Amino acid sequence: MPAARTDVYVIGCGIPDISIGYTHLEQLLDEPRLAPRVRVLAVVEPFFLDPANERLSVESGFAVVAERLARERGVLVVRTIAELPPRADAESRPCLAIFASRTADAPRLFADLVDAQLRLRVTHALIEKPASPDAAGVAQVAAAAAAARIVVFVGYNKNVAPHAEGAYRALLELHARGREASIELYHDNDYATDGLAECFARCSVGMLKDMACHELALAVCLFGLRARDLLGPDGRATIALDAARSSLETHGGLTDWRALSFAVSLAPAHAGTAIADEPAAAVRRITLVQNRCGGDTSRIAVRALGARRNGSGVSVGDAPPSEPDERVIECTMPSEGARAAIERRRAARPRLRAYLAVQWDDYVELKERILAHVEAGAVGGQALARAPATGALGSPSAAGAVVGAAAGGAPPWPMGVASLQDALEVLQLAESLEPQLRRAWHERPGAS
Repeated sequence: MPAARTDVYVIGCGIPDISIGYTHLEQLLDEPRLAPRVRVLAVVEPFFLDPANERLSVESGFAVVAERLARERGVLVVRTIAELPPRADAESRPCLAIFASRTADAPRLFADLVDAQLRLRVTHALIEKPASPDAAGVAQVAAAAAAARIVVFVGYNKNVAPHAEGAYRALLELHARGREASIELYHDNDYATDGLAECFARCSVGMLKDMACHELALAVCLFGLRARDLLGPDGRATIALDAARSSLETHGGLTDWRALSFAVSLAPAHAGTAIADEPAAAVRRITLVQNRCGGDTSRIAVRALGARRNGSGVSVGDAPPSEPDERVIECTMPSEGARAAIERRRAARPRLRAYLAVQWDDYVELKERILAHVEAGAVGGQALARAPATGALGSPSAAGAVVGAAAGGAPPWPMGVASLQDALEVLQLAESLEPQLRRAWHERPGAS
């Protein structure tokens, strides 16, 4: 294990067992795969250290957390990025800033970091998904990151989860056999119905930009879906809402999806486009099935469709299927093998949020891949790079070559990790899909 090489700031910490920011911090301090590689310099906590929230800081336990971090770990805790002192050894050590604030605050906090760049010399940033409430905010972050020469990753941890990599292996196999594929992405949360008002308020950007953004990121990074597929003269997608498995509801005065199921059917990729030669060219249908009150699992089903593609990758027209449809694989998160460890973690920490317990190891894996990239000496200039889909399994791709070239021979993009360009695609997809799906819901047979 390498000695500590990377300085880290955590921006938006929150409290133990509840907040993803604190989970990042705890893992960096204590996980054997991460702790020896980093030096956590400071925590920036804008919410709990706001004087207006002093009582809440005490009641939530953050005041105790902050005191313990300073006393036992030597970690500086401040309210604003402007309070951070100049970083020592900035010329010889890379620096990773992790943003885990409320989504609405992320673009502003990133701008604050850029304003302090001469003092802090941050080289890399990890921004929790979806990185902004809207696509315009991601574009602003990307422009600022490029100007400041900060490499930015986006925290779509499911991209590096075993179930996603298993599904991608199945797609590689189908692509090699010339078969077309259908991808089904399932995601359940464990909210009770009487908790949906709080859920809708906390996740006010809506299901597509919150819960479903994970699956949209998988569709973008691994399975080739692009916002342009839904828009304009190059659009190759048709959208179908499954009203029987969807429910648009109002709780606490806010209207959002409790459950949402829809399919995106894709015509063959246009010849000459980057995706046309990738394994994702085999994908003809992507289905998302989301349920806020369905449990705590995610799964991906990959099916081989009956049609074959000819040598140019184009579907054989009206010819009968050359082989029957078949299910190739269904990968579940968490796997049966992982459930015992998850239950032990939850038993030891009863307050730990279910999704943190389930995805704990994936968050470690995500940061480990990012740190390996940082340690390899990558420098700025990749803020808008495309994360190579095939990189998730370590195989080369045209996109990966572009990323390396853009950085002047820097290490390839970390395997499976989402980029700002991917985050932009996700939010553009969400902003295009939302009005189409709501219109379909209101126009469904029997709608009042």
